[in-house]
Amino acid sequence: MKVTTPSYLYLLVGLTINIVLALGMQLDVFILGNTEPWFFWDLYTFSVFTLDLLMAVALIVDRDFLLLNRLKKKLAIALKSSISKPTI
Repeated sequence: MKVTTPSYLYLLVGLTINIVLALGMQLDVFILGNTEPWFFWDLYTFSVFTLDLLMAVALIVDRDFLLLNRLKKKLAIALKSSISKPTI
């Protein structure tokens, strides 16, 4: 397993969520043609600013302050054990 810094996971997760939300906004505004603000626009605005702040803090501090790396390791162990168990 390749070892990375704690901030790598924060950037990966944050940028992935930002991309999904940005694609949702593009779909909503340009394809569906919505021009009146609604809940998704507020969610997009709040999420992008929050995630950008968390990614900046993660790069500066370089610590796992939300325990995402611990969660990733537990999920990897759980998935590995469920895959390796033979079923009859």
